[in-house]
Amino acid sequence: MVGKVREPSITHVTVTGRVIPLDKNSYMELVLLAYRFRKSLVKAVKMYAKGIDRNTIVKEVTKELNLGYADTVYKLAKLIVEGAKHNGSNPLKVKIKKLFLEDSHRTKEIVI
Repeated sequence: MVGKVREPSITHVTVTGRVIPLDKNSYMELVLLAYRFRKSLVKAVKMYAKGIDRNTIVKEVTKELNLGYADTVYKLAKLIVEGAKHNGSNPLKVKIKKLFLEDSHRTKEIVI
C-alpha cells in the first residue's frame, strides 16, 4: 500500500554568499536585522553566563527577533559562554564587533 506523497511548502529561503540589496531601504532593513541579532546575542550571552534557563532567554530574545533566530541566538550564546569558560575568560566581558546573521536550520551565515 502506497501512501500519498506530500509536496513540501516553501517556508524560508537559504541565502549563500553575498547579499546585494536592491535599494537603500532593503539595505537598511538588513542592517537593522543584523544589529538586533547582535544586540540579542550579547544579551543572551550575559543571561546564560548568569545561569538563567533556556525558556527565559528565548522568551526575552523573541521580543526583538522571531523564534527561529531566538533558538540560534541561544545556541550561539551557549557556545560562546562555554568557550569562554573553557579558555578561562570571563563570559560577561565578551564583545561582538561584527554585524552578522545566522540561522540554525541549515549552515548559513550572512556577514555585513
